[in-house]
Amino acid sequence: MLVEHHPRRTLESIKCARKPRVLSGEWASDSPQIPIADLTNFWREMFTTPSAEDTPSSTSAGPTQWSLVAPVTSDELLATLKGMKDGAPGPDARKLCDLKAIPQTELLCHFNLWLLAGYQPAALRQGETVFIPKVEGTRDPAQQGPITMSDMVARCFHRILAKRMENFLPFNIRQKAFRAGYGTAESVCFLQQLIQKHKD
Repeated sequence: MLVEHHPRRTLESIKCARKPRVLSGEWASDSPQIPIADLTNFWREMFTTPSAEDTPSSTSAGPTQWSLVAPVTSDELLATLKGMKDGAPGPDARKLCDLKAIPQTELLCHFNLWLLAGYQPAALRQGETVFIPKVEGTRDPAQQGPITMSDMVARCFHRILAKRMENFLPFNIRQKAFRAGYGTAESVCFLQQLIQKHKD
């Protein structure tokens, strides 16, 4: 199933797609197959409804960070490629080895053209979606979690941008999701301890 790629879901989708049961295909035997028509009817509204326009009123936290859109360097690309792990392929069926086989100068030219244009090709804004059972043996479409895998080239580009944001944007110390580290687990643990302390 092809769906329009949703940037906010990218990181979590990649993490889920790396799980061995997804890569090996074992997830398919966890529960009876649900007809694709039933899944499509259940999830169609969510996948076809445009995202709400995000127009927050905020004040600048500092100077404009033009370094976020500076040309991608060969060092950035090399470090990103080294840090990537193989995962489930997206719509183009490329694996990490296929990505690494593309000349780095060619990747750099594409990435920098996208930054200059402020626009990514439509083909790279789509993803391959599979449905993973949340409950063993379920035939309820609501209990089939959609996981979307994007193109491997797009994942590389997004990782470069994410690293830049991590380095240059002034994140609040409480911002844990979508950052390197323990993620939201640290915040959940902190909240549980705070509740327990007040109970005591």
